[in-house]
Amino acid sequence: RGVDYSKIAVLYRASYLTLPFENEFMQRRIPYRVFGGQKFFQRKEIKDVLAYFRILYNIKDDISFERIVNVPRRGFGDTSLDLLKAEKEELGLSYLEYISDIDKYETSLKPRHTTQLVLLNNKLNATRNKLKENEEAYPKILDDFIRDIGYYDYLQSEDDKAEERQENVKALFDNIIAFLKQNPSSTFDEYLENATLQSAQDEVDNNDQVSLMTV
Repeated sequence: RGVDYSKIAVLYRASYLTLPFENEFMQRRIPYRVFGGQKFFQRKEIKDVLAYFRILYNIKDDISFERIVNVPRRGFGDTSLDLLKAEKEELGLSYLEYISDIDKYETSLKPRHTTQLVLLNNKLNATRNKLKENEEAYPKILDDFIRDIGYYDYLQSEDDKAEERQENVKALFDNIIAFLKQNPSSTFDEYLENATLQSAQDEVDNNDQVSLMTV
């Protein structure tokens, strides 16, 4: 009390360690900035993984699908995605609704693209079934899913900050487990809603903020 936020800093060893502090600051409405980096839920890899989780729970979420259709890379460019979008919109379906029955339609997509889409959809369906059978184990099921689609390998091959990004994803799963322990009656939908709110937080133009930064 009585100290400006701008005169306070939290120093840590690596950026994936910010999340517990960010959660507390959000809950206590304390303004903060991540110096030289992004807030946890605004980092690309976190948005990618959460987009996968959203389409697991909502097959009509086209925005999340567009984010992950080529992450990891599946050979989709703008042209092939535009074609897929036009075909599913002509039928009034979401992407995943269309892909689920794509063999029933006369698609102009290349066979390699339809193969990749069907493979992805099969993995999503298998994971949904596992979640229905044992929803209490969803952190482990979701982690297995992210590994199965090759997301960790994708980070390793795409980025010179691969280790840091992988640690961020692991920190996300730690956060999910902590949420489950603290809110045993809550659903994963509630976690996703909370994460979505945090990822949508605008950067506040405010000089009086706690600074979070690596040593």
